[in-house]
Amino acid sequence: MQFNEAQIQAIQHNTGPCMVIAGPGSGKTTVLTHRVRYLIERYGVNPSDILVITFTKAAAEQMKLKFKGLSEGRNSAVTFGTFHAVFFTILKAAYNYSAHCIIKPQIQHEFVKDQMCRLELEYDDENEAVAGVLSEISCVKGEDVNIDEYESRCIPPQSFRIMYRAYDDMLVRKHLIDFDDMIVQCRELLMQREDYRRAWQNKYKYILIDEFQDINKAQFDVVRILADEYRNLFVVGDDDQSIYGFRGSAPQIMLDFNKYYSDAVRIDMCINYRSTGNIVFASRAVAEENEHRYYKDITTYNSQGDTVSVYEFNSLNDEKAFLVSEIRRLIDTGIAADDIAVLSRTNVIGNMYMSRLESDGIPCCDYS
Repeated sequence: MQFNEAQIQAIQHNTGPCMVIAGPGSGKTTVLTHRVRYLIERYGVNPSDILVITFTKAAAEQMKLKFKGLSEGRNSAVTFGTFHAVFFTILKAAYNYSAHCIIKPQIQHEFVKDQMCRLELEYDDENEAVAGVLSEISCVKGEDVNIDEYESRCIPPQSFRIMYRAYDDMLVRKHLIDFDDMIVQCRELLMQREDYRRAWQNKYKYILIDEFQDINKAQFDVVRILADEYRNLFVVGDDDQSIYGFRGSAPQIMLDFNKYYSDAVRIDMCINYRSTGNIVFASRAVAEENEHRYYKDITTYNSQGDTVSVYEFNSLNDEKAFLVSEIRRLIDTGIAADDIAVLSRTNVIGNMYMSRLESDGIPCCDYS
């Protein structure tokens, strides 16, 4: 396989902190897996000393499978996992946790719903209201915010503080843990217990992180502790692709990476191998409206492709009507329905689209 100059630099980076700014379609997953192999085969790194962190279980499994094929089944001691999976592993021995201690989503939902009833809070949509509260609880923990200073956006601030404390008390009382506490408690453990801190620092001498733009403060705190001894922290991301601010991700951490690691090497992977020229041009035009970003000259050697079209509507109903007519037009030209995808910003809006499509006799399915 042929690599470009930036990809080779990233794969062959030896020791010390490194930040790879990987634009869309620039081959970051390929680079990450090849870098792991390079560390083992060229630099003699023990596979069990390597930790690769991703944001989703699916991404971790995909990367693990890709690396397994690349290394022909050898070097299986490399750890691939999500933040939650890795940090929960660290916590299990210290706090006697098991998988049964992870609170189930339906229990969270019922608890928040009961609290909202107890506090006599009104809402239009139960699922949306509960999801909003749980999202804010997650943000408070992930961003390390003082609960007494946090101003809720979905319910009265004082009611939110009461609910937040009641939720935390319930977790402690029932010896349960949620995904955010896996990170918060892991940080506390590593800060307070030198024996655990030293053990896990020595366990993972090389740490690689995918989609770094989506990291939050609590996650980064733990990563910095783990990487503090050997400082072999290799992060890959694109600040232009940060879309999870609503759940606490902080792209500013990526923008400030050199403040934390002044000697960090920066590598820009700017060749898009996936998209057409028109898509690259359109996405650049949008991204460049943001003044607080890393400048990057994204380019592609692919053809220009079809023109990117933008439509503006006066109402959601007008948008849904256009969606129906456009999908019908595409199907009439011979395009199969299962070759058409509709992306939406939220599940709520996506469900509205689905309802309209189904009522107009257009078959669809939900992949959210």
